[in-house]
Amino acid sequence: MTVPMDLVRDGWVAEPLEHGSANEVTGGVWRVRRDDGPAVLKVATPRRAGALPHLAASADPGHSDYWRREPCAYEAGLPGTVFAAGGLSAPECRSVRERADGSVAMWLEDVPGVHGKTFGPAELGDVAVLDEVLETVTDAYVRGLHGTLAPDAVRRAIRVTGAAKFFWMAPRMIVAAGGATIGSGYDRRDVTARFTGRAPILQTITDRADSI
Repeated sequence: MTVPMDLVRDGWVAEPLEHGSANEVTGGVWRVRRDDGPAVLKVATPRRAGALPHLAASADPGHSDYWRREPCAYEAGLPGTVFAAGGLSAPECRSVRERADGSVAMWLEDVPGVHGKTFGPAELGDVAVLDEVLETVTDAYVRGLHGTLAPDAVRRAIRVTGAAKFFWMAPRMIVAAGGATIGSGYDRRDVTARFTGRAPILQTITDRADSI
C-alpha cells in the first residue's frame, strides 16, 4: 500500500505494518517517525484495489465490514472505555481527518509491546475468559435492542448469524491453515498450535449451531 504523502511530511519515515491488508476497509497502516516522536497512521477507506471479494467494504453501519466503524468509534471515545472494566485499554487517538479521496486517516498512539498472539490471561484481562465474554457481549446486544426485539430473539439471532458466518469461513480457515507457509501471515504459529488456540471459539460456534 502506498504511503499517503499528504499525511507524511518530508523527513518523516513510514514503516508499513501488517494489519488487515486483505480487508478492503484497510487503506494502510504505518508506524511513522515524526518530528514529535513515533505514531501510528491508519487509513480507513470505502474502496480500494486488491481487497478480497468476501471482505469488501460496506457503507451499511450494521455490516461487519462497515468501512467507517473504527473512525466513528475513536470519535466517540469508545476504544478507551468499552473494556476498561476488564483491564483493557486502547491506543490514544490523536486525530481523525477526512481526506479528499473519501477515506479517513487516524493518527494513533504508538504503543510498545509484544504481538497479540503471544498474550495470555494476564495481558487479556477479563476478555481471556471466553464464556464470560460471550455472555457479556450477548447481554449488551439484549440491552441495546430492548423494546425492539425480545431477549430470546436476540440470543437466537446471535447464534444464527454466527453459524451462518462460519458455515463458509470455517472451511476456508481449515484450508488456509493447512496450506499456509508459517511466517507468511499475521498468525505465525504452526498448524497444531493454530487450531489448538482457535478450538474453543470453533467449539462454541458448533454448539450454538446445534442449539438452533
